[in-house]
Amino acid sequence: MVKLILFSMLGFTLPTVAAPITLISPKQVSAGYTISTTGNYLLADDVFSNVSAITITNSNVVLDLNNKTLSSASAVATGITVNAGVGNITIRNGAIIGFGTPLSVGSNTSDIVLDGISAIDGSGGSSNILIGSSNIQRVTIRNCTTGGGVVTPAGVTLSGVAVGAISDCSLNGIQLSSCTDVVLSRVFTSNNQGHGIGITSCTDIVLSDVHSSSNNGSGMVTNSGTDIVVRDSLFTQNAIDGLTMLNSTGIVVRDSLVAQNTIIGVSFVSTSSSVIMNCISRGNGSIGFSIANTSGGVVVRGSSAYNNTGIGFVNNAGSSILLGNLAFGNSSNYAGTGPAAFVQVNNGGQLPPGSVVDPQVDNISMV
Repeated sequence: MVKLILFSMLGFTLPTVAAPITLISPKQVSAGYTISTTGNYLLADDVFSNVSAITITNSNVVLDLNNKTLSSASAVATGITVNAGVGNITIRNGAIIGFGTPLSVGSNTSDIVLDGISAIDGSGGSSNILIGSSNIQRVTIRNCTTGGGVVTPAGVTLSGVAVGAISDCSLNGIQLSSCTDVVLSRVFTSNNQGHGIGITSCTDIVLSDVHSSSNNGSGMVTNSGTDIVVRDSLFTQNAIDGLTMLNSTGIVVRDSLVAQNTIIGVSFVSTSSSVIMNCISRGNGSIGFSIANTSGGVVVRGSSAYNNTGIGFVNNAGSSILLGNLAFGNSSNYAGTGPAAFVQVNNGGQLPPGSVVDPQVDNISMV
């Protein structure tokens, strides 16, 4: 202690000692390697293993794959397992290929970061990143690619999730079930056999800068969701609808493009207390915006529906309101039983004699 005080008085600073790194050899991993001690670990080289390769059983671990590849031909082995009950785990910089489950995070875990991971199973399966069955807190998945999606089974509580590129899954690209407080940002999900994104019985979900395209189902389907926000996103060229909300409440969809989907662009069914604003629905195979069987009210404001094969706006919900929207180039621009007065304007911009239009309130139908 006296020496430390003397160094400080003389103006000297003791050098910072970097945390030691444990080098993991391919031989260790091929037989199954357990990380049971806190610390930093670095994979020395590419590894082939037909057993579960790396298991993390303690908290406060950084595992750097060093841009190497863990590969397998085993349908039952797991590439990397984060055991239940641990926390503060970072796994980064590498590929996990051919395992039955490339990467699995157990229940009751927290502060998990997956960064720069490519996770592809041997059969293009449905859960290449599998998040455990309950109580998962503060997960970040960034700059990652997976051929089989990110799946959270029922009962999961997630927070702070960001996902990279997800494609060619046998089911949905991303499936969230019974989740709370999830953020999906900078997500690209495409060419999945199911929906690009499926959300069931979740609360407080935010999707930002999402692109869901060319999926065999819809771009995104939410069922029984509460307080879900979708913003600055694209839903394009999906085989069913672009964006579907079923039996949900407190939905906000804003500043998003829904285009060239096979059936409906944006569909709200039995969904209440919700808002669609500043969105574009164009070039879809049927209706641009469809509001149906809604009792608690949906407001569609400042949005455009054009060049859809079917009707631009359909409002069959008596308590839903359309304000300041624009429709043109559809089979017809408006239909429905709900309140929505459209002022007809010809392509030259001429209003009917004596008409006054407030673009913030009045819906405009260009004919």
